Amino acid sequence: MKILHYISGISPTIGGIEIFILNIYEEFKKHGHEIEILTRYVDRRTKMFKMISEAGIKVHSLNVEHLSLKSSVRFKKSVELFFNNHKDYDVLHSHCIEDPCVIHYAKKNGIKKVGLHVHSYRKDNISLKRIIKGIVLHSNCKKGDFFLSCSSEVGESTYPLRYNNIRVVKNGIDSEKFEYDENTRNEYRKLLKLEDCFVICHVGRFNQIKNHWFLIDTFNVVLNGNLSSRLLLIGDGELKESIYKKCKKLKIEDKVLFLGDRSDVNKLLQAADVFVLPSFKEGFGIVTIEAQAAGLNTIVSKDSVSDSINITNLVEFISLDENEYKWANTILKYSEGYNRKKMSTIIKRAGYDNKNTVIDLIDIYNQS
Repeated sequence: MKILHYISGISPTIGGIEIFILNIYEEFKKHGHEIEILTRYVDRRTKMFKMISEAGIKVHSLNVEHLSLKSSVRFKKSVELFFNNHKDYDVLHSHCIEDPCVIHYAKKNGIKKVGLHVHSYRKDNISLKRIIKGIVLHSNCKKGDFFLSCSSEVGESTYPLRYNNIRVVKNGIDSEKFEYDENTRNEYRKLLKLEDCFVICHVGRFNQIKNHWFLIDTFNVVLNGNLSSRLLLIGDGELKESIYKKCKKLKIEDKVLFLGDRSDVNKLLQAADVFVLPSFKEGFGIVTIEAQAAGLNTIVSKDSVSDSINITNLVEFISLDENEYKWANTILKYSEGYNRKKMSTIIKRAGYDNKNTVIDLIDIYNQS
């Protein structure tokens, strides 16, 4: 089986959808299937593109950097030309549910199975752009053979009501790679000069949704209760500089480690004592699965992350209506330490190992 994954672009930073594809790629190969990527535009200088290329995944570009009314004719022609010249795919797996033309021309050129996959909540603001995207989504759904979502909540809020055959695809990870290891913990704490520190960890792109402003305010309160506290911020993004300036203004910049995009997140999680995710909205929050796999107590924002994320009983939900003092006190509960356990068996049993994800996807492709 030859599968084409359609995505909007290769992220300049570590992107969630790209990581999802990377996580399943090797398993698909073991089952004798091929995966390729089609994207609107690709910057081949980015770290994410390098990771995809090194994995051996072929990337095709439509060479349309931004999709807009102005570029729509060029986009349509690029999509039509691509599928006219690439008719050998068995499945189109589209991660851009509101992009026009792609589903249509895939079907027109003989790709028998096409489907949509939503990974996060859609924006609910009312605008002409949103109305147009809604019309495109309805059109894509009419042509689609399968409808996937990262969670039941996201799927139900995204797809039109009559499309009730939504399948939840669990974002599997390599659970054994994230399993808690005392030696790795000691190695990384020494490397980062954190041997005697209480370490809080956050993984996420620096954007509005991830709510770094509140996280920094909370950490500032944590420091009042435990001066040895340190905050690891893993990721990059447009708000990184302004978050650093906020830390500097609070005079805590020496207590916050900005680590950028990393390929060793599994090892950095070993060094942490607690994981915090105060996002406004998360489609699913795969990083919370990774944190649990590392045996970390995990604190996330209530109503922004699905309850189904708590597969190990290590997750605690707090409302964002609560202030930073409530969040800080909850975090500080873990400053005295606790017994970290190996969690890969529980992760696998819950279906969040990448092997399970691949088996589910193959089943979906075959049934569609």
